[in-house]
Amino acid sequence: MKDGWRKFFLFKLPVTLAAILILIEALAFALEEVRPNRHDLDRLAIVADYPSEAIHSKIIVFGDSVTQDVLKTFKIGVEGQVTNLTTNKASGIIGSYLLLSRYLQNQPTPKTVVFAATPEFFAFSPDGDVAELYLRSVFHHEDEKEYIDGYLGEQRSAPSMSLMHLEGRIGTKIISVLSPTPVKFPMGQRVPDTTSLAADANVQAHVLDDILKRAERPIVIPEKNSNVLSEICTLAKKHKFNIHIVFAPVPISLFDAWKKNGIFASFLTQLRYIFKQGCQDVAVSLETTLTVVPDYMMRDADHLIRHTGTSFFANRLNEFVAKLANSY
Repeated sequence: MKDGWRKFFLFKLPVTLAAILILIEALAFALEEVRPNRHDLDRLAIVADYPSEAIHSKIIVFGDSVTQDVLKTFKIGVEGQVTNLTTNKASGIIGSYLLLSRYLQNQPTPKTVVFAATPEFFAFSPDGDVAELYLRSVFHHEDEKEYIDGYLGEQRSAPSMSLMHLEGRIGTKIISVLSPTPVKFPMGQRVPDTTSLAADANVQAHVLDDILKRAERPIVIPEKNSNVLSEICTLAKKHKFNIHIVFAPVPISLFDAWKKNGIFASFLTQLRYIFKQGCQDVAVSLETTLTVVPDYMMRDADHLIRHTGTSFFANRLNEFVAKLANSY
């Protein structure tokens, strides 16, 4: 009996474990080139890297989830006029830059790149697990990896055993293989309603609390985001497109607090300085006023209610796009 246990622990168990580890590493190696297909940024990066056809849109729109909420539901511009590359705040302005760089490698140059988002989008800097999910695991080209390392200020960790990363190296890859491969950039087809903001309604207490908490936070653009914006201007100069910055609608309580505390004015001063320093010889249009909506038009501190609020923003974006088109 003792000999049986000794043989099990000394031979059978180690051999079995070694075989399992080898199989896991072999499966991870076989799936290494499979691109993750977990969230919207994954899908945008796949389409930008492997386009099924040339996109001749003259306008590209980037933005956070507030704008993404609109463009995934409503049709903005006429057919083929606008390409939707909106992502989310979690990927930050660096995610937009990397996506734009990849897009320009494979598609005709647009006339205009629009950033339509909340002001906080320009100040947010992904790090930790967020950076892993929305940067490192999405942008896998060597130059992209080097840029991300420089932005995060840290080097990629040495590869470890796949057993310690089963979800990322095997689980999500298998799901990606089984999921439909995205072939085009998303654009909603719903026509936005003509929305009136005159009707009165009560704002939910927790929403108002969150809006007021949002109003307390300053908007400070870190130096590394300033550098990213300058890199976007370098692309604009190289590819000869202009840049427009517009902002998502904000609730009245937030607007009043920002005005009282000078938060939005300070944010605009920062952006102007960045563009003056890093965007010479590039046409940059910066919106200097905020569109204000009643607090009850918000479903949370950042996002507009569906579909009254999002329809309102969609109409604003359509008006903006029409003016752009008329200027060409």
